This record gives sequence, structure tokens and C-alpha cells, in this order.
Amino acid sequence: MKRSLVVILIFLTSFVHLGAENPVLQEAIRRNQKLYDDAVRDLQRGDAHEKARAAIFLGGQSNSRYARVLGVELLRDLDVNSDKVYWSQNHPYVKSHIAWALGRISHPFGLKYLLEALDKTAAIIEKEGDRYRQQHQAAVQALEEARNARNQNSNSDNEPVREIVIEPIRPGPFLRSTENGLPYNPDIYWSLSNDFKHDIAPAEYDPVVAIRQRGYNYVNLMFFLFDSIGEIYYQDVHHTLVTTEDVNRIGAYLKHRFPFIRGAAALALGKIATPEALALIETAYEQEDAPANRARMSYAMLVNDKTQTKHFLNLLTMLRDDDDDVRYVVSVAFRDMGMSEAIDALKTAIELEHVPVIRENLRTGLDNAYRDLWRPTPQ
Repeated sequence: MKRSLVVILIFLTSFVHLGAENPVLQEAIRRNQKLYDDAVRDLQRGDAHEKARAAIFLGGQSNSRYARVLGVELLRDLDVNSDKVYWSQNHPYVKSHIAWALGRISHPFGLKYLLEALDKTAAIIEKEGDRYRQQHQAAVQALEEARNARNQNSNSDNEPVREIVIEPIRPGPFLRSTENGLPYNPDIYWSLSNDFKHDIAPAEYDPVVAIRQRGYNYVNLMFFLFDSIGEIYYQDVHHTLVTTEDVNRIGAYLKHRFPFIRGAAALALGKIATPEALALIETAYEQEDAPANRARMSYAMLVNDKTQTKHFLNLLTMLRDDDDDVRYVVSVAFRDMGMSEAIDALKTAIELEHVPVIRENLRTGLDNAYRDLWRPTPQ
């Protein structure tokens, strides 16, 4: 027996030693580590595209050792009082990828960064909203002044002047031109591209231009923050992480003035799935006026308790809604839940659906529903 143990130890020692001297293996290990080192460097000091790609790479590895560096970068310059928040490397597109990465890693250490980023992003949204309202009021005032000036200089015999307003947040031009043969001032057709007029030609490889063309804003970032927060809590099946304070902190966003944020908060609470979280969703459901959000809240309730008949019937009704966004939310719900009780309704919905992505979700939901039909019930 002792002899066998000695032979095994010698064999294992030789194997480890052989690996240590294998230049190919060592080069592979070195290159692999360099990939991680380069990703961390790009995340910390790269441009917008490099930061986003690094976040995707680190998040895809699901390695908890990168939760801290991702969390620090998520909060970097995410400050409502800092002008740096508008730099391209701090764009919501970049921050959204970092938030996504923390959700894929799903380590509880990332929660503190995500929750803090949630409140900071909400503050930025409020500031942006206030600025938009001020610009809108200035535009309305400029429009009235232009109307008054036009009326003072016009004769009653002139034909009625038509008006067009393309962007209400800008003061003009928006009045019909009387100085040329065109129906409107030619510059009006450029008003949608005012932001790019200072460029001779937009540089498609310029990170600033390219990132702006992605169309991300801070509401998109809020969605990814809620999604990652919910994912981390979802992995905590015994609810050892969640506190009443955290539930109330997220539940406060169920009253946000932006419907998309209310819906994202409901889905996050559905993943938390404590009695307090579900009670907040139920209360918000009764007060919600956006159909797509009512569908999200029904999904959040039903995925935790499939005996919730009210919410099941609500989703079945919304399968016939004329709004594509509503049907998309419902299709995702049935795709993920796989409820055999919805088989007949899903068949009918597939026959009537004309939007490809919704129809594909419904087909996947129908397949999952049939699997649910034959899945043995645990005794």
C-alpha cells in the first residue's frame, strides 16, 4: 500500500513538473493572462469602444475577481454635478455594458456598486429632465415671439401662413419663409442634424460620434442596473443578501414618472421575490396605467407563483393587444415561464402574429409549454 502511494505521488509530481517545463503550455498561460490584463487596462484607460469591449469580455468570464474593478469603473464620474459625466468614455452605452458585466458575474460584492449607480443615474435623469423642460419653455416662448413679430409685419390680405415645428427643444427655424419660392425656410430640413453641422463630415470612427449614434441614454442604463441587481438577488435563493431597506429602495422606483423605469424596477423585485417585494409589485399593479408595465408586473408575480389566476388571465388578454410593445413583453413572459395552461392561447396568438421576434418568442413559449405538460411533478 505504501509503495502504491509513493508511485502515485511520484507520478503526480512528474506530471506537474512536466507541465511547468512545457514551453507551449507556459506560453498559452501567459497569453491568456495577458488578455485579462489588457481588458482591465482598456476598462480603466481606454476610449468608449475599448471600455465597452473590455466589460463584455470580463463579464463573459463570470470571474468574481473582476467585480471590484468593474464596480469602480461603473461609478467613475457618474456624478450629476460633474461635467465629466458627458464625456464619451462615461457615456450610458459604456456604463450599461459595465452594469451588464456585473450582473453576469453575479457576485454579491457588486451590489453596492449597482445600487449606488442606480441612485446616481436617477439624479442625472432628473437633471436632464429639468434641462429639457427649460429648453422646451424657451422654445415655446420663442415661437410666440416669432408669431407676434410675423403678425405685426403682415397684411390681412396675405394667404394664411403654415407653421412647422420639428424639434420643440430648439427655438427655430420653424416659420414659413416669405423670402424664397420654397414653402419653408430651406434650413428647416437641416434642423434635425444641428448637432453635426460643425463637422465637415461626421467621422464614423470617432468614438464620440460613434457612441452617440448608438442611441443609448440614462434610462437604458437604469434598465441594465435593475436587471443586474435582480440577477444577483435571484442567485441568492435563501434571501440572505436582501434587506427591507434594499427592497424599499428599489420599490420607490415603481412610482417613477418614466414608465420604462417602473417596469424595470418591477422585474427586479420579481427576481428578489421576497413577500415584501411581491407586495410592492401587487400594489403598483393596481395603480399602473401603462399596459406594457402591467404585463411586466403580471409576469413578475406569475413567475413566482403560477396559481396567480388574475395575472395569468391578464397576460392572456394582452396576447391580443394591438400594441407591439405589449405583445412583446407578454411573449417574453410565456417564453420564459413555459406554462402548459397557455397552450391553446399561444397557438392562436402564433397564427395572428405578424412581428417576427414576437412570433419566435411565442413558438419557443409553446415548445416550453408542451415540456411543462409532460414534466413530472415532484412528490
